[in-house]
Amino acid sequence: MTEGSNSGTNTITTTTKIISYSTTTYPASFTSSSVEMDAEIKEDSSSDMDIDKNYHDNPMAMTDYVDDIYEYYWKTESPPHWGRILIFHTTYSEEDLLECSRLMVEFHRNAEIGKLPGVHRKYSTSKFGCVAKSEPALFLLQ
Repeated sequence: MTEGSNSGTNTITTTTKIISYSTTTYPASFTSSSVEMDAEIKEDSSSDMDIDKNYHDNPMAMTDYVDDIYEYYWKTESPPHWGRILIFHTTYSEEDLLECSRLMVEFHRNAEIGKLPGVHRKYSTSKFGCVAKSEPALFLLQ
């Protein structure tokens, strides 16, 4: 027997295995459970999920204190967040970023009475997490 004929036999055996695998019928329990899982995933992704709802009454939950913690770390003697490496790569100084931050705070403060009150109304709805109703980061103005 030559090498070429042996290779043809291997190809036929492999092809037979592939065909028998692809024509395998699966039990109904496999297919029904996968359909149920797909429906459950679709249901979860379609509804608005409130990740904090389970922690609302928990005094140890951090959800109410995140802003205070961030402000504390901002004001303490922590290492600078914007160093010479970031200035080199972006060409923005810390003062440039602070000026931009101050402008954003001012825009946030005046959003309700500004030129686009519809945008403020839109982002005041629960669909968008009422982000327009959050307090501006006034500590950036100091």
